[in-house]
Amino acid sequence: MAFNKSEDYRRYVQERMGRIIPVLEEAAMGNLSSMLEIPEQEDEFTELLVSLNLMLDDLRELARTKAEYAEKLEKINDDLDRKVKERTKELEERMKQGEKLMNVLVGRELKMVELKKEISRLKQKCGEAE
Repeated sequence: MAFNKSEDYRRYVQERMGRIIPVLEEAAMGNLSSMLEIPEQEDEFTELLVSLNLMLDDLRELARTKAEYAEKLEKINDDLDRKVKERTKELEERMKQGEKLMNVLVGRELKMVELKKEISRLKQKCGEAE
C-alpha cells in the first residue's frame, strides 16, 4: 500500500492498531474468544495478525487443557479424600477394638493381682491354722 504523506501512514497504523489493541486487551483479561480479522490484501500487518491469531489459538488450547487437568485433579482429590475418610474410619474402629482389648487385659491383670493377694492371704491363714 502506497502512502503520499507520513500523516496518511500514521492514520493507517493508528486505525489498524485500533482494531488489534482491543482484541489483545480482551485476551489479557481472559476473553480468548475474539479473533483478529485478516484482510484479503496483504500488508505490513498481515504477518502480525496471523501470528496473533495463532497465539490466541494456542492460548485457547492451553486454557482448555488447563481446565481438563483441573477437573482430573479435582476428581483425584475427591477420591483421595474419600480414601482418607475410609481409612480413618477403619483406624478409629481398630483403635476402639484395641482399647476394648486393653481394658479386658488390664481388667484380667487386676483380677490376677487380686487373686494372688487372696491366695497369699489364704496361705497365711492356712499357715496360721496349722
